[in-house]
Amino acid sequence: MTQTSSDDKPVIWYTKWMTGGDTHISFDYRCPGGFPSRLEFSRATMSCRPTDESNAPEFVFFSRHDKIKASCRDAFSITGGVLVCSPAFRDVLIRFDLGSSRLYEVPIYRDENKTPSGIAPHYVLHMTEGKLGCFVPEESSGVEQMRHPLDKIAKPGNPWREALDQDVQLAIRADAAQGADLWCDPKLRNRIFLSDRLARAVKEAGLKSPAFRFVRAKVV
Repeated sequence: MTQTSSDDKPVIWYTKWMTGGDTHISFDYRCPGGFPSRLEFSRATMSCRPTDESNAPEFVFFSRHDKIKASCRDAFSITGGVLVCSPAFRDVLIRFDLGSSRLYEVPIYRDENKTPSGIAPHYVLHMTEGKLGCFVPEESSGVEQMRHPLDKIAKPGNPWREALDQDVQLAIRADAAQGADLWCDPKLRNRIFLSDRLARAVKEAGLKSPAFRFVRAKVV
């Protein structure tokens, strides 16, 4: 059942996990298809679009860091913007409707030679579940439409993003609360929305990460 606010609109949250510097850990990853697969998966991650499973990471390994920071133990990002979940977070996620999004189990090694790290396998979350049109830019504040540096104005159909150094309020349609509990809108870059029931389950599980500092969306 969807939680509603006092005006009978559903409660919807979003996370800044994809761009939060405080959730980043300098780990790297390897894909079976080498660099082309790695580049493709990174691009698919950033645009929240599907890609062939053969491009998914095979394993994660240490880069500049050699441990998972306690402050983001349950959800963090690594090189290429890839999103990684702890086993505990994965156990919460699989209780909910993730739509087309996928979880890939990945070992974490010390290096590319697969030297054991002592860290349990984690899960790469590939967000592909999109609810196109749920984001309402004209009802939002502190957002801007992306444009090429050589373009004076943004082209129609270009995606939106949060503007720097502005107070942001993201507006989302009420019917977005139906269906999957975790999703994105291809029109809006780098933000993941989630249902109130999933947000409450994360809090109740005692999971730890700045990714879980959920922001309440304006529901219209």
